[in-house]
Amino acid sequence: MPIEISEEVIYELFFRAILKVPECPGPDGGWGCLTGNLEHDLIFSFFLPHLVLFIFLIMLSSSVPGLSKDNGKKGLRLLLVIGSYIFIVYTGIYGFLAYWLVIWLAVAIVISLLKFFLLRAVGSPSNRKDIAKSVGGIAAKSWSKRKKLNKIDKQINQVRKLRKDNPHSDELNRILAELKMEKEEIKSN
Repeated sequence: MPIEISEEVIYELFFRAILKVPECPGPDGGWGCLTGNLEHDLIFSFFLPHLVLFIFLIMLSSSVPGLSKDNGKKGLRLLLVIGSYIFIVYTGIYGFLAYWLVIWLAVAIVISLLKFFLLRAVGSPSNRKDIAKSVGGIAAKSWSKRKKLNKIDKQINQVRKLRKDNPHSDELNRILAELKMEKEEIKSN
């Protein structure tokens, strides 16, 4: 005598017995809990929480020392992901996590959209770095210009002191004129 397995039996077995997903508290339903509506429960209690859970487990397996992506231990990382998944489901943690995983996904989407639009408004980090370099270059150039002007002013003052002792020296007058021209040239740049 064949055993008839109905949709309700599979639903009860899968969601309540294996995944241990709780009932939704209100009549409107929610995220990560059972409403009795198969489509809703598959999306919000199975697919979306599993998507986030597997992303988290893959990131976790890559962060374990000795199992980074570079050293080629892909099989061990996969084993860690599968073992962690089985542990989470078998101990009943999944029923609790389903709600929070869907909330985390919604928050991550909102944050990603905000970041996308803010970067469009402000510019990408590489553009901001280029702008900072340009501004830094302008500031450095201005600082260098100020240092050169101060140096020339000191030289002009020294030549003027020497000229007091020898006011008719053509050489000192020529040097003073050259320093003044150099100062004006630096100011104009």
